[in-house]
Amino acid sequence: MPHLIYVDAIQSDGAACIKLALHILLTKFEVGGGVRIVLGNLDLYNYLCGGSPERPIVQDIDDKHGIKRFRMAVKSNKGVKIVEITFNRSLVREVLLELSFSRETVAEMLVEGSADAQNVPAVVRLCLALASIEWTPTRKFAEKRRRAPGFRRWLRELKILARYSRLLVEMVTCQDAKTAEHLDLGQVLSRASQLAHIAFALFRKNGTAFLPSQNYSNTILMCRVRESGRVHRGLLRERRQTGRFLRHAPRHGMWAKRRSTRV
Repeated sequence: MPHLIYVDAIQSDGAACIKLALHILLTKFEVGGGVRIVLGNLDLYNYLCGGSPERPIVQDIDDKHGIKRFRMAVKSNKGVKIVEITFNRSLVREVLLELSFSRETVAEMLVEGSADAQNVPAVVRLCLALASIEWTPTRKFAEKRRRAPGFRRWLRELKILARYSRLLVEMVTCQDAKTAEHLDLGQVLSRASQLAHIAFALFRKNGTAFLPSQNYSNTILMCRVRESGRVHRGLLRERRQTGRFLRHAPRHGMWAKRRSTRV
């Protein structure tokens, strides 16, 4: 049997016209066939696709663009609103300096304007810096801040931002933010699922005060394509082994018992 090559996603950059064109092309059908059997019926999952129901193609966004947009939101004066507290450029800068990051490093991570928008290493460093807050001891914060009314609530919301940043950078880089160890596919899918759920809850709570709508949409697309890609790769392996695509609910084999890390 010849080697099978199958397109399961089409990726775009941030150009709005290209993204709109892909949205029109890749939302004509609902996923069906073997892919739908494996996915099952998932609440809130976006089943719209292009291609055909049996050979679905889904929309994707460039990972670098998605993570750069998150940085732009964090370093803006408007900032990102988690629950009741907004973390913007000045507050994030203040927190990172408190936690012993050098002024030069913080300045590079939060550089003003769009001239540095393509600096992906700086984007990753900012996400990793925010992620590190998740395991930073409370005593590391300035005493004045710790004694301020509402500190515990403020810290809880900051930790949510830290978790969001950690999940995003781990999903994109496939490396653990704390240990730099490589993540396997199951771990990456777990991160993507957690990220999608947190993003959904926060966007539903605060709308564009949390993230611009296109930024939120891009994040969900990045999460979804990882799950659909996993299913496609498994089905192609099944095709190579059996000579046919899965069309009925399996009773045995690789799909009979599967652990879910779904978005």
